[in-house]
Amino acid sequence: AGLALAVLNPASLLALDALSFVASAVAVRGIVRAMSKRREGQLPLRPRVIFADIAEGVRFLVRHPGVRTMTIVGSVQSFAGGGFVALMVVWCDRILHIGTSGVRFGLVWGAWGIGGLIAAVGLPRLLRRMPPAAITLYALPMSAVLGIVTALAPGWGLAALSLLVWGSAYVLVIVNSISYRQQVTPEELLGRVNTAGRMLSWGVGWTLGSIVGGLLGNQYGVRTAMVVMGAFGFVAVAIAWTSPLRRIAAAHNAADDSADDSGHDPLHA
Repeated sequence: AGLALAVLNPASLLALDALSFVASAVAVRGIVRAMSKRREGQLPLRPRVIFADIAEGVRFLVRHPGVRTMTIVGSVQSFAGGGFVALMVVWCDRILHIGTSGVRFGLVWGAWGIGGLIAAVGLPRLLRRMPPAAITLYALPMSAVLGIVTALAPGWGLAALSLLVWGSAYVLVIVNSISYRQQVTPEELLGRVNTAGRMLSWGVGWTLGSIVGGLLGNQYGVRTAMVVMGAFGFVAVAIAWTSPLRRIAAAHNAADDSADDSGHDPLHA
């Protein structure tokens, strides 16, 4: 979409975005069978039943140390990202002086998304080399540093490059968290736990970050606000490195070393 802004006007892109939702709805209509097993004794959907299901998902999320920590970290990072992205158009116009349309604006705006695509494609390879907890522990500091570096970029070229790399580290943390949650959550709870996690990260974290970023930008200026929002990434780093994630990563590595010594694959033992 960022690159398309160079040749299309925003109204056309919004129309294409709306059509993508229509296509998604048509695709969902094509699902003809249940995606999971029906729970025994499942009650008809009523508000009380829905809230009880949500509460069950939240309880699992809170009690599982890995899922809980990655959700908290994801929420803090979404807070930082929401505030940053809320100011990006103004940043491009007033700080980078590239306006809000054209090739340069499209490259800067699209760099973040391309970085996210790189992260999504590269995650499976990383997971073959290290556990999910370790990926989060090492990607978070990179994301925090790059958030501030991007805000301080003196020109649009360096800004686009920083956004590309930051987008990779930022989205890597998010996608890795979702992947881990899907691996460790029982199938019957997966939908509820995923919904709770996404609401906390995107619904709460991203929304609050957008509001706070806008308020800070209005009060202290765009660049200062973006640096402050980027610095919240270090809060996520502190939470992660003082959490059970270090123990979870160490236990996974110890299990791999033990499997290598015995000549057995722990996944197929």
